[in-house]
Parts: sequence; structure tokens; C-alpha cells
Amino acid sequence: MQKRIDKIEFSKPRKRIYTLFFDDGSEQAVHEDTLLKFRLAQGSQIDAALQSKISRFEEETNCKEQAYRFLSRRPHLERELYLKLMHKGYNKALIMSVLDRLRKNNLLDDEDFVRRFAEEEKSLRHSGPLRIKKKLIEKGAPREMVESWLEDHYPETEQLQQAEVLAGKKYNGMQKIGGAKRLQKVRNFLRQRGFTWNIIREVTAQWETEEEL
Repeated sequence: MQKRIDKIEFSKPRKRIYTLFFDDGSEQAVHEDTLLKFRLAQGSQIDAALQSKISRFEEETNCKEQAYRFLSRRPHLERELYLKLMHKGYNKALIMSVLDRLRKNNLLDDEDFVRRFAEEEKSLRHSGPLRIKKKLIEKGAPREMVESWLEDHYPETEQLQQAEVLAGKKYNGMQKIGGAKRLQKVRNFLRQRGFTWNIIREVTAQWETEEEL
């Protein structure tokens, strides 16, 4: 069964959306890309096969546009974007196709995301490697990628420097607290910041004698 396009109206200029009015009284909203791809115009005849192709292309365009909206707000990991698009109701095959296109256009890059996120956590928030690793994995970053970056770009010497600065500020800010309790609070603080026990022990060793007497 065919239907004819009687009229085409520009309904949402900002989103480049047009409304197709058919001779059977039905309507359909489509993107400008759909009009161009299928050469739709007033008087065009739409059969079931063409309608199916248009619907699939529209769904792909909607999924792609939604992905662009997410990415315009901030960078995303591939897994993170995949889950958001799944939540919007798009099917897996379609999402994977869109993600592949974004990757090829350099709009989706997990390695770059891991690098930027980890550098910010390390430099601005003074987080330890365990905290950085936990946050990135929770966001969907591949574990091996995160561990590799930390191994190459966050050596123990730098971890010690970060932990020493944090520990010194914390320790000196608790003058009214004495004894082992003060030392334990510093250690707990460093653990919460994501430093390993070996780093914590080395940094706080200088206070062990005086605080544990």
C-alpha cells in the first residue's frame, strides 16, 4: 500500500525537523538528512519498503543526535555513552554502529578520556592511584587501560610527593589532637584519598615515635 506526500512543513528549525503530511491524513516528523537521502518531496510516493528504510534511518539519526547531545555536555567513555543510549531505548546493534562512527571521527576516545580524567584527579584533587582507578572503572573505563596509565604516569616517587603534602597539612591542622589518634586520622585521610598502605606507612613513619609514645 502506498501513500503520497501532500505537503512538507519546516516544523522545528533549530533541530532541522520537517513534518510530512500524507494523503491518508497521517503525519511523520523526519530530519532534514532523511529528506535529502531519500529525495522526499511533495508528491513522492511512499511504499512499505521505503517507509521501513526511512524509519530505520530516522532511528539511527535520532540515536546519533542523542549521542552528540551527551558529548556536547562533556567527554564520555564509550561504555558510559553506550549505557546512556541503551537507557534511552535504542537497540544494541544501532548503538554499536553509532559508537563506531563516533570513534572513527575522533569524537570518542577512551585513552584520551582516561588521560585527561586521571591528570585532573592527580593534579587538581591530589588523588592517589587507588581512588583514580576506582572512579574510572566505575565510569566504565577498561581496567587494563587505567592500570597501564597509572603505571606509566603516576610513579611511586610522585605518589610520595602528593601524599607528603596532604599528610603534612592534615597533621599540622590537628594540633589539638594528640597521641596515636592524630596519626590514625592522618592515615585514614590518606587512605580515603586513594593512596596505598605502603605509601601511607612511608609518609607517616616520621610521626610514629612521637605520637605512639
